[in-house]
Amino acid sequence: MACDLRVVILRGLPAVHGLHCCEQLMRLVHPGRCSATTLRSGQRRSELAGRIGVDSHGLERSVARNNRFAATGVDEDFRKGSTPYNTYKGDPSHEPNACLGPIERGPFYAVKMVPGDFGTSRGLVTGPRGEVLDHDDRPIPGLYACGNDMNSAVGGRYIGAGITLGPALTFGYLAAMALAGRTQP
Repeated sequence: MACDLRVVILRGLPAVHGLHCCEQLMRLVHPGRCSATTLRSGQRRSELAGRIGVDSHGLERSVARNNRFAATGVDEDFRKGSTPYNTYKGDPSHEPNACLGPIERGPFYAVKMVPGDFGTSRGLVTGPRGEVLDHDDRPIPGLYACGNDMNSAVGGRYIGAGITLGPALTFGYLAAMALAGRTQP
């Protein structure tokens, strides 16, 4: 694959984020799924920069940095392709990094992206039955947490989609049992 789907952060600009890729990948990923209100394009990167309201020199620097990472296979900014989970989502036939390629040929595309609260891998520290612990690791009476509100059972790592579902069910059940005064089902 000759281009990369990645988040390009434009250095020196206030919180400007964009999904930036070239036409070859765009046809594979989103054929007809983006509307004119969410998708911006340009034949040249400078044209795209004008359409999304960012400094064209900043965009050129970000793309050049991405393309250097694509050549070495090491993403120094986001570590794409550095974990088995990332590699699984990439193109195994693409080297040197299955998840990283250069952004080279137009037209070029950008999609506005904003942070959200989809999930978390950090949260309230809990005990073995979901009871929330204070700074001295003592249970706070009557306060329980599970799912996205509790600290991840896998130590702040994101293993994959649905990682909070099992702990939510398990610790929700354990918390309900504790609140009911029962230790066994």
